[in-house]
Amino acid sequence: MPQLPAVWRVLQMERRDAAGILSLLIGARKHLETLLTTPEVAGRLGVAEITLRKWRIYGTGPRFIRCGANVRYRAADIESWVSSRTVGSTSEAA
Repeated sequence: MPQLPAVWRVLQMERRDAAGILSLLIGARKHLETLLTTPEVAGRLGVAEITLRKWRIYGTGPRFIRCGANVRYRAADIESWVSSRTVGSTSEAA
């Protein structure tokens, strides 16, 4: 039979590992909450959802993340894309 202190050490290590995994999962969940859906981005940009789909096909829109069948956007990618489209006059290429 193992010594009691050895068992306690193993249990403490397992508890610490479980706490670390839980912390990672909570951190990942917080990160996922910052991702935007297609309808949310369409609303922010004032375009139709179909426009975002076309931009994804042609590679002309903001960067996106594919999560299985779902598409998500980072707010930073939307802001970066909008900034890259800024022009000073109508004669400048968009």
